[in-house]
Amino acid sequence: MLIDTELHNFQVRIPETFSHYTTQKLIGKGSYSVVAQAIDNKTNQVVACKVVSRKGITEAGYFYQLEKELRVLQSLNHPNIAQIYEVVYLEDIIIVVMEYCPNGDLLDYITSKNGLHPTEITEMLKQILSALVYLHSKGIAHRDLKPENIVLDEKFNLKLIDFGVCALTNSTHKTVVGSHLYIAPEVYFSQTYNPKLSDIWCLGVTIFVMKTACFPWPEMNEMKLMSLIKQNSIPMPQVNVPILDKLLRACLVVSPEGRLSAAELYTLIEEDQSDSTLALPKINQSTVYKSRSEFQTSVKLSIKDPQAFLHRHSKPMIFTPSQYSMFILKKRSKL
Repeated sequence: MLIDTELHNFQVRIPETFSHYTTQKLIGKGSYSVVAQAIDNKTNQVVACKVVSRKGITEAGYFYQLEKELRVLQSLNHPNIAQIYEVVYLEDIIIVVMEYCPNGDLLDYITSKNGLHPTEITEMLKQILSALVYLHSKGIAHRDLKPENIVLDEKFNLKLIDFGVCALTNSTHKTVVGSHLYIAPEVYFSQTYNPKLSDIWCLGVTIFVMKTACFPWPEMNEMKLMSLIKQNSIPMPQVNVPILDKLLRACLVVSPEGRLSAAELYTLIEEDQSDSTLALPKINQSTVYKSRSEFQTSVKLSIKDPQAFLHRHSKPMIFTPSQYSMFILKKRSKL
């Protein structure tokens, strides 16, 4: 039996069996793909299968992104980066067989607790930073770091996912990429930027969200927000936890040269922990996590603008400089 899932105006076919895998159930849906749980018949291991519509990504112009993501992920080996086991190419679909992470993404986890305990946050940040140090040492920047792109495995270890807009860091970049509430100001305003330092800004916003389940910004319109940040008109976000506020000050620096590197941030946390006697609170593994569909209808990430809301499945923006100029003009005409 084949499962057909409607996405936009086309269907994605999920075969009941393929290669040496058997599909078990549908567990997620994106813009041009669905995610199914499957079993590896050789090892009896549960895996996640991202089933991508060739028609969908080709018409949307995202085929190159997918190919780049697959090449990058297959070259990486780190405990905090989701592992790809195999890629199966069929006539109408591409199936990416990946590590199965049953405990949802970090945003689900944050909202289920209405913000996390500071000590738990620092332990999680060490895992995220360990992955970033590894990526940056390999000359790769993620460029869309946010809680939705971090998942939790069966032991609640964190894993980075979604490398579709990642970039090599051996040169500066001009393309505007990312999810707008996390994008660093230089990505909008500079002719070129260092994507490794832009990752650090994204991490700063993520830290604030982890502690408060809120965004740090009083303005949700991306153009108005970036203008306020550029003018230093937004106070430095604080969460009243010394180590987290120190990390925020090191990440959310308008001038990218003023930000600490991932390795330096990791050292900051270790130095703070060596002086602390706090015990890490145990994560309750019996926590009932909302499914993605339940989350979308009943839980929204709090933000300071009550008119705005978080669209969990929004795709990161990708513009060349000329395309971005047209985007700016359209946005300004609406202000």
